[in-house]
Amino acid sequence: MQSVKGRIAYRFMTKDLAANDKTFKDRAPKQERAKRRKEKRPADQWLAAVLLPHASTLSRKAWLDVASGLMAIPIAFSLAFGIDALVADKSGLSGLFPYALALFASIGLRALLAYLAGRLGHHVSSAVRRDLRGLLALRLANHPPLDKERKAAGEVAALGSDVIEALNDYTARYLSLKRQLIVIPLMILIASASISWAAALILMVCGPLVPVFMAIVGIRAKKASDDQISALSDMSSLFLDRLSGMTTLKLFRAVGRTREEFDILATDYRKATMRVLRIAFLSSAALELFAALGIALTAIFAAYHYLGSIDYGTYGAPITLGTGLFLLLLAPEFFSPLREFAVAYHDKATAQAAADRLMQVLPIDWITAQRSEMETALVPSSTASAPITIDSVVFKSANLGYLEDAPAVLKDVSFRFEKGEKIAILGASGSGKSTILGALCGFLSPLAGNLEINHQALDAEQWAALRPTIGWIGQRPHIFHGSVLMNVRLAAPKADRDAVRQALEHAHGDHFVTQLPRDLLTILGETGFGISGGQVRRLAIARAMLSDASLILCDEPTADLDAETASLVTDSLMQIAEGRLLVVATHDRSVAECCDRILYVHDGRVQAISHAELAALDEAALAERTADSPLHTKEDAS
Repeated sequence: MQSVKGRIAYRFMTKDLAANDKTFKDRAPKQERAKRRKEKRPADQWLAAVLLPHASTLSRKAWLDVASGLMAIPIAFSLAFGIDALVADKSGLSGLFPYALALFASIGLRALLAYLAGRLGHHVSSAVRRDLRGLLALRLANHPPLDKERKAAGEVAALGSDVIEALNDYTARYLSLKRQLIVIPLMILIASASISWAAALILMVCGPLVPVFMAIVGIRAKKASDDQISALSDMSSLFLDRLSGMTTLKLFRAVGRTREEFDILATDYRKATMRVLRIAFLSSAALELFAALGIALTAIFAAYHYLGSIDYGTYGAPITLGTGLFLLLLAPEFFSPLREFAVAYHDKATAQAAADRLMQVLPIDWITAQRSEMETALVPSSTASAPITIDSVVFKSANLGYLEDAPAVLKDVSFRFEKGEKIAILGASGSGKSTILGALCGFLSPLAGNLEINHQALDAEQWAALRPTIGWIGQRPHIFHGSVLMNVRLAAPKADRDAVRQALEHAHGDHFVTQLPRDLLTILGETGFGISGGQVRRLAIARAMLSDASLILCDEPTADLDAETASLVTDSLMQIAEGRLLVVATHDRSVAECCDRILYVHDGRVQAISHAELAALDEAALAERTADSPLHTKEDAS
């Protein structure tokens, strides 16, 4: 509750800081302020980089929109002079026919151009959002799970859904409006000036008032959109976090407090949304005022000139019924791009606010690098790359930890693993076993010393290439909502059912799978709802068996299992180790006894012990949490 109120108080504090910052900026030299105005904002640079591959398509879409808007001129001409031929000239249907034919042809062509432009805009918008979601998933997949700055699941979900979706209208509508805003009013102004310079002057005076007012409103619209996106992310993050822990909230009677937290955030989001809508309605009302003023003045001028009350404003010829109607029909079309611009103006502010959030996770340099890699991957290679395998792992006087400015969790770690070995890392909870597994995954670099894979120290790119050959069986394996078949062959999507059944048999999971209602096609709930914890781990072992992993890492595989189930899981692990390197972090003595080598972690040190020394090891040392363990404070804090 306090944290939520703190975040809200922080927002009001930042408003005051922003006001003070604005006062300071006002004192800056005029030359520097002008220079800053010319430079693109980081959000605009990010949006330009994201849309760069679609620049040609967006340009075609913009010109189609311009052509569709310019069709208003032949439509107005056909309609106005068709009525003039029917009423004033009294030429009948024969004189009306050419104008009617031109009118319907112009209307049809305008509809076709608008359809093609809309289709291109929808295509680009869908492609941009799809690509961004793919890049976001790739970025998160490559992000170390041990990073303390890793974003909460709710915030990530908001980025992948609502924040990326906020770019839709900007991509599909706003970008092409900039070109329409320049070309269409100019051409209509020329068409009006060909009949009456006074009518063109009226449009020239009223038209520029709209962009000036919109620029003033745009400053507030950007700030309001930032607040709305921020409030939405906070609410989404809290919602998913509390939803995943609903059972705990009920057990500790914290549902009421959580409801109060949601009330505060929902109110904050509601107020932010209303501020955005208020600004949008204000900008639309201002535009309608100027547009109505321009149309009314044009109508008054055309009417008085047609009636003979005034005789200036044209090039000597009086305004007729046809020319007067032509001017009246063109006046609303002159303001049409401006009207659409007013409706879509807050789309830019929303997109900039979304870009400010997304560029923190997807920087421009990283997006550019990923595109280069994708283009390189599309080039066919003359030689097929051999699959990577891990044959040896060597720690050389390595200090392992999470922060460079904090004491190392494990010091002077020196040992060697070879392919085909089964290694048990034994120690109390919090002693540092998972730290070793994190280093073997490439998520933790040694603070000192070296970690060599196949006699080579690896950089970040090499670890990323090697990681597909590393299998992971966690203490709580994740089961996705879907069939047993889909979950087991997650690492090998092309595996047939016979291979899946064989993997389940080796993992001692075939017996319970055949008893499920639909065998391999039985749908499991998320996190394995519908089967026990031991059965979930056997599915995870079968999943690892199907993979091409040469290194299998296992974290507490028998924790919280009864003796019979733990024995089955242990036997499955020994079978999966055939021809691979198996590293098991555990405090279970029976698991360690089945391994070839045993490493004992205690007081920040790792030492090799024999099976005889394991038998003499105090049971309490394995069952209790080490109070002075370097990981003790870290895990409790999390």
